[in-house]
Amino acid sequence: MCSSDLGSLLAGSLDVNQGTVLFGASFAPSLPAGGGIVVANGGVIAAGSALSGGSTSGEHLVQKAVTLKTGAQLGSWEIDQGIRLNLAGSVTVQPPAGTPPAATVKLGGYVGTVVSGILGSTASGTVLTLANSQPGSRGLLAVTGAVDPTIGSVAVDGAGLLLSSVPAGTFLSAVNGGYIGIAPGSSGSAPPSAQSVIDRVGGNKAAFAGTIGFDSLRGASTPETYAGALDFTGFGSGLTLGSLTGAILTGPITPAGNTYAFGNGGGVLLLRNGGLGNAPGGGARSLSVVSSTTFSQNSLKLVLQSANSFTGGITVNNSAVVFDAAGAFPAATSRLELGAGAYAGFTEKQGMNGPGGLRSILNPANFPSFTLDGSAVIGLDSTQFIADVVANTSATSQAVRYVADRIDLSLLGSVGLGSATRATLLGTLAGTVQSGSRSLRLTGVDEGILEVRSRLTPANAGSLTIGGLTPLTMKGTVIIGGQNTYAGGTTLLSGTLRVDATQRTSGGVAVSGPLGLGAITVPANAQWPTLSASYQLGNTVLGNNLLLGSRLALGASNNGSISSSGQLVLTGAISDLTGGTGGIDVFSDTTLKGNSTFSGGVKLYSGVLTFGSSSSSTAA
Repeated sequence: MCSSDLGSLLAGSLDVNQGTVLFGASFAPSLPAGGGIVVANGGVIAAGSALSGGSTSGEHLVQKAVTLKTGAQLGSWEIDQGIRLNLAGSVTVQPPAGTPPAATVKLGGYVGTVVSGILGSTASGTVLTLANSQPGSRGLLAVTGAVDPTIGSVAVDGAGLLLSSVPAGTFLSAVNGGYIGIAPGSSGSAPPSAQSVIDRVGGNKAAFAGTIGFDSLRGASTPETYAGALDFTGFGSGLTLGSLTGAILTGPITPAGNTYAFGNGGGVLLLRNGGLGNAPGGGARSLSVVSSTTFSQNSLKLVLQSANSFTGGITVNNSAVVFDAAGAFPAATSRLELGAGAYAGFTEKQGMNGPGGLRSILNPANFPSFTLDGSAVIGLDSTQFIADVVANTSATSQAVRYVADRIDLSLLGSVGLGSATRATLLGTLAGTVQSGSRSLRLTGVDEGILEVRSRLTPANAGSLTIGGLTPLTMKGTVIIGGQNTYAGGTTLLSGTLRVDATQRTSGGVAVSGPLGLGAITVPANAQWPTLSASYQLGNTVLGNNLLLGSRLALGASNNGSISSSGQLVLTGAISDLTGGTGGIDVFSDTTLKGNSTFSGGVKLYSGVLTFGSSSSSTAA
């Protein structure tokens, strides 16, 4: 790896045959124009860390010409620092001899690489393949300049390509879940006609196996709106519509076949296009929102903000769908399938009652066909929260939806209850029935916050599970504020659990508390489990025993979205879960008073840690 003041070193050319060269912000813009940079197979160029006086836009500008031989790599996952290279000079692909000429460029880094110069080739008709440098992580190339017709075609193999102009002489294709997105230029110029880019998919459209995406300028305060009609006639079942960064679609959509297929990218796509209906002539159409689990951070969030009339059914897998308009959930749909990792949310506009309301999916008998995976989540969302985020994507909305209705999950199998925005439940909750007893799973979805203020008793929830192990349920927040008496225990699978009440005792015996009367279990496969207390209570006392199969964070907040500065006082015993190794990471004032035998030790990151009994500490 090499990183230095190349502004003084590169009077001529630089050949990167192996290893990595990092370009820092303080010198990259001033590179001499002479010579060029040649990247061969095994060579990597990427952005280095931001230096004093350097880039403030998250981009490091390279103005020299760049030549990419087959196997060259742009960006790096190993040293990714959230800063991307902007290749402002000409970028020329140099394929080896062959018919047709072909070259592969590998992509890495979370924010990818920008080509704002002209992307071309030394050989006319070159087939350029964009591939990922690391399995399971989608590399990204954003072309804000022009694509020269010497690039005959671009095949996106699992990677991502963003286009800010129509590649008029170049055909596009995608395989293995490749992503081809339409986006504004880096200067904020309007994106190209979406249909014009879609029409560049050449050859056999039916073989297209990836996502057409709609995106906004990186860091934009509001999502881009795409108003034109979208026609996908001729595409096959491998096509989905998605977003990496978020966008709004307002034009009519003609799907490939009879399925409106969405999914992939990990962004939020808002649909305000007047509704999705059946085919002309009455043929039933369906909605599919399915995101691949091959890539990390890939679950699409689709918000439907128009009334829909399609009747063919709804399928959701590893994705979220929020119904945010009266009639957004079509009353006449014949089938509902909430598969693995699915979320279906209902705002006030869609409502609780009547056809298409939340209560309609609480009874499987309302659908001719109903399938529910045990990891799926149904939920309640806030229209105002969504509106706030759309108005300013960088702001945190303070909108909360309060729901006083009773929510009864008795007729469903194992299912979670959550929110992708922020909702506070005031009415009675009745959990699902498993092996003769009720259980309740609560979760925030995609960093959403769900608060429960109603009481949880053995009659409506014998046990409680927080979070989930699917991509959308790993980093949410659940707030419990009631005096609860359920005794079956609490399992913290993932995310942040905040308690907004302190335990009550009578004669030295616990009679109620936010987490009931059973033990708190953190399994070995828990993801980012965090237990925190409300800052409004001062000391929050929990007498529940803790069984730790992995490390538990105390006092940490969920990405700063909620305050968690209150002091936790844990008076129960803390021990290893059978077969596991438990540990505690402390991030705010915490007191441990119970007998502790867990073996993973304590790590203090911030706050004051107080041991209240002679046996309440273990070797760190």
